[in-house]
Amino acid sequence: MIKNFIQKHKAILLTIVITIIATSAVASGYFVIKNEKKSANQKVETLQKSIEELQAKNEVYQEVSKEPEKEIPAEENAVQQAPTAKKSMVVAPIKTEEAEEKLVSCVAFDGTTLKVSEDECDEIKQKNVIAERAMDKYDDCISNADDYLSDAKEKYENRMDNGYSASIVADYNNSVEEYNAMTKECVAERNAQLKKLQ
Repeated sequence: MIKNFIQKHKAILLTIVITIIATSAVASGYFVIKNEKKSANQKVETLQKSIEELQAKNEVYQEVSKEPEKEIPAEENAVQQAPTAKKSMVVAPIKTEEAEEKLVSCVAFDGTTLKVSEDECDEIKQKNVIAERAMDKYDDCISNADDYLSDAKEKYENRMDNGYSASIVADYNNSVEEYNAMTKECVAERNAQLKKLQ
């Protein structure tokens, strides 16, 4: 009786099994992308921590540059020779002016504003450009892969409406594998670009 049932409904059972396999393959690709996204988020957090460390160093630097000049008591000043006193008075203001000139406001990729030197700001701006390009490229890449899989699924469903065929299922499974490969390439390219920021 079971054999008769299986023989009568063989096509339906085979379609169900293949659909389950295809769905599992798509779900597997989804979890790979999810894990890779988590990895990228960790890299972005690492970048944010390095920016915070840079900001902390900058704050210490600003505190040091704001310290008032040591005034020499009148008694010591009278004892010291004039050139030594002039030297201490001239050097401190120049250092303070240079420190103030070099510090600029700079916005990091995560949106925080830092007070850093112009060279450090240029470096942060370059990293911002690399990160932004990497994320835009990644989004486009994933969008293209999703469009590819969506088209493949639509073709599969249209062909299945006209009747079951093992080649239809095989074509769809190949499309799912290609989709998974495409998303892995998207992730690898993004990670390679983000690695430049460390």
